Order: sequence, then C-alpha cells, then structure tokens
Amino acid sequence: MIQAILAEDGVMAMKLGGVLLDQENLNLQVVSDGRGLLGRLNDAPNFFHAVIMNFDLPEIGGSECLTFIKRFHQRITVLVLSDSVEADRLEELEQLGVRKRHVMDRGKPVEEIVTWVGFYLGEMEG
Repeated sequence: MIQAILAEDGVMAMKLGGVLLDQENLNLQVVSDGRGLLGRLNDAPNFFHAVIMNFDLPEIGGSECLTFIKRFHQRITVLVLSDSVEADRLEELEQLGVRKRHVMDRGKPVEEIVTWVGFYLGEMEG
C-alpha cells in the first residue's frame, strides 16, 4: 500500500481527496498548508512514499517545502500541482528537484489530475 500526503487547499483537497480516497492501494492523509505537510513528514520520516502538493501552499511555500523534502526525504516521490506550467515555473521546479513529468496544471479537470496521480503512484507499486 502506498502512503501519501495530499497538501492542497480545502476546496481542491475535497475534490481530489474524495476521489483518491476510493483507491484501494492508497492510504492518503490530507493537509492544507506547508507547515502541516512538513510536520507530517517529520513525525513519520520513513512512512510516506509520495507527496501530492500544491506549489502555492500557505504558511510555508512550495519552494521551501520542496527544498526541505529533497534534502531530508529524498526517497519520496513528489507530484506538484501548479497554477502555472510555463517554462519559467517548470525550470524553477526542476532546479528544486522535480521532474517536468511530475508537474501538472492545477486547473485541469479533477478526473485528469486523478489519472495522472494514479499513473505515477502505480509506477511506484510495480
């Protein structure tokens, strides 16, 4: 079973989390800000396999969260939802250690985002 954290604002977390919670191979915990994300990771440093996060998180922003994750939790797969997928944002994320294929436009339909997340989480299983 894949252990994952969804770090997203309330509305998107309900939409996305509601669908992801139905996946039987996934145990999903939801947080609404960067502080909550990093707190969960630190409380159980070897428990989580993946993070699905909004790049524009409140309290502690995406770049700070990614820097921390890549420094202290290198084995975790990070999927980033971003309001911008322009070249400059993709370059910024790449410099933070996120592959371009692990970035999705946050404005896409929820079903498309769930399919994308499912694909990468499925890769982790086998």
